[in-house]
This record gives sequence, C-alpha cells and structure tokens, in this order.
Amino acid sequence: MALSIADATTVTASINGTLFCTVNGSLGVNGSATPVFPNALVQLQCGGGNTVVASATTNSAGMFAINLNFNILGPSPVTLANLLGGRCRLRVATPLVSCNSTLPPGNLVSAPLRLIVTASNGLIIIFRFGTTGFTLTASN
Repeated sequence: MALSIADATTVTASINGTLFCTVNGSLGVNGSATPVFPNALVQLQCGGGNTVVASATTNSAGMFAINLNFNILGPSPVTLANLLGGRCRLRVATPLVSCNSTLPPGNLVSAPLRLIVTASNGLIIIFRFGTTGFTLTASN
C-alpha cells in the first residue's frame, strides 16, 4: 500500500547543491574547470516576504546541504505547499566579490528549487531538492 502525503505525519526535505564562483554561481560553459565558492552563506527563503527559514555554509568544495524536518499537520515557517509550489528559493547572502574580486560588486545569486525525488519511510515522506541553476540578482 502506497503512503500518501495526507497519511504522513513528518516531512523531511533535503536541499543539496554546489555553488561555483562565477557570475551566476553555476558550472562553467561545457563543464569547463570552474572554481567553487567556499564559505558562502546559502539561505532558504520562503513565502511572499522571502523569510529565511534555514541556511547552510558551503564547504571547501562549494557544496551545501540544508535539511528540514517538520510536521505536516502542525504550524511551520516552511510549508510543503511553498516548497513544491515554487514559493521557496535559495539565495547566497555572501557577495560574489568574496570569491573573485573581478565579479560584479553589490550582487548576489539566487536559484529556484527543483524537486529531484520523493520517497517514504513509514510515516515520513522524504523530498529531495536541487536547484534549476543560480542567476545574478540585486543585493537588496
């Protein structure tokens, strides 16, 4: 018997990715050698006011992981509807010039979430997200 979201009591959401030190935070053209962006603060923002609900710092390889656990029936600052409905995004709060002084000052990068896979484990539904690619945004 398949478990539905309505039957689950706990939701686990995992958001993983790699941040590169480029004008758009993504891998270089044709997979060319691209430096990573270590020690960058990556924030998960959700809702109309872009409230920061979780954050992580990239490691020396530019990788980050944000893990969330919340009860589907209880109040939570992050909701399944926001995660699945495109109302959450990743925003890198560390300015680009921190990894490369030739990149545009006063700009940040952000990315929408992309659902990669779902799974269930008892009464837990697991969602794994990545990004659709980072883009340059204004710092405000």
